[in-house]
Amino acid sequence: MIRATAIDQPTSYVQLRRDDLDARFPDLLDALLKSLPG
Repeated sequence: MIRATAIDQPTSYVQLRRDDLDARFPDLLDALLKSLPG
């Protein structure tokens, strides 16, 4: 069930992971995004 949901809705799964990471490490994603080209 969860596996199928993750496959059917990859963006929502990524969003959940991003929310989790953002809650744990508020500045981590910003730092990673700034380090990426573009």
